[in-house]
Amino acid sequence: MKKTFIALFFLILVLFPGLSLIRGELSESYVENRALYKYPSFDVGAFLSGTYQGELENALSDQVYGAEFFKIGLENSKNTLQTVLYEGLLKSKNSIYKDYQPIGSDFLKYLPTGHILENNSAFGRKVYSPNGFLNLINRLSKMEGDKKFYVYYIETDYDIDAPHFDSGHIFYKTMKSGLSPVIGIERFYLKNIGDYTKTFYKSDHHWKAIGQEIGYSDMARLMGVSTSDLLQTEVKKIPCLDFVGSRSRQIADLNLSDTFDVLTAELPRHKESINGIPKRYDNKGRYALMKSYNGPRTANHYANANGWDYGLVSYDYQRGNGKNLLVVGDSYINPVNSFLAYHFDKSYFIDPRHYEDNLKEPLDLEKFILENDIDTVLFVGRYKFFGDF
Repeated sequence: MKKTFIALFFLILVLFPGLSLIRGELSESYVENRALYKYPSFDVGAFLSGTYQGELENALSDQVYGAEFFKIGLENSKNTLQTVLYEGLLKSKNSIYKDYQPIGSDFLKYLPTGHILENNSAFGRKVYSPNGFLNLINRLSKMEGDKKFYVYYIETDYDIDAPHFDSGHIFYKTMKSGLSPVIGIERFYLKNIGDYTKTFYKSDHHWKAIGQEIGYSDMARLMGVSTSDLLQTEVKKIPCLDFVGSRSRQIADLNLSDTFDVLTAELPRHKESINGIPKRYDNKGRYALMKSYNGPRTANHYANANGWDYGLVSYDYQRGNGKNLLVVGDSYINPVNSFLAYHFDKSYFIDPRHYEDNLKEPLDLEKFILENDIDTVLFVGRYKFFGDF
């Protein structure tokens, strides 16, 4: 019996990594909605320092054959247990909760539409504060020269009173009250759950094309673009594309999906680059013309269509107006990068989560502003973005 157990153990130890090598490396976990660790190249220095072993351990846990299957099973089991426990808490509260079904402890389903919402009242949820960001932008706003600074805050399910009545736009109000008077601020305003369901995907945490359209108009006008100079944008739905978003993948419910859409506009010829390398950023044009789709259901279409997250994306429209733009933001800005850039000569879009890793140097915003002759700076994101500075 003991020999059989040992033989089975070593079979599993060899079989699963072996199958993963035959299959090839995966780049993304659709369950966890993150990039997967890949097998590191051997380096003597890294081996001696111990970093190689750590990277190898991460890669093995991510790349082993069947890992996604086990993660789905684990996520389903966790959600089932937490749902049973959390339903008891909801039933002890008032009847406003009748429209919300708990999914584990981290999410709620809004039953009238099927939207998956963050459960902000979950126990142990991290508390975000804009104080670090406020210190940064207030300092930057004192830079010499005629430079204008703006903030566009994107309200999400975190900010609306649904159904816990404990967020209520507090983050935006706190940020606005702490900004220097010389900094302009606007928000993507959600009055209630109805506004959210109209402008955000059911299965994903990002805004739909209609939300992106409102956001582009808000941001451009915040920076002084007249309404008559705004691009004529068009929302294009893609009926053949069943979009299984990030939240569907997080709760391991791949049956919850949306009809995908993109926001398009006619743009003049221009130059684009990613991390300093000339390359087209988005694929919205190809998606807008899509008539059929036979790829994996769990593909991240939001990123594939609108552009993935990179440290630095640059545009050169050569408009001759002498204005250069810097936008610092997260993935919410990706669908409207090219539209905002259209109004400036040169534009730079920085994602601080990836800048140092992609560009191999620390992010120094003051230095970047000076070296690239930036006169307009815009910060864009939701509560997690502004709460992580």
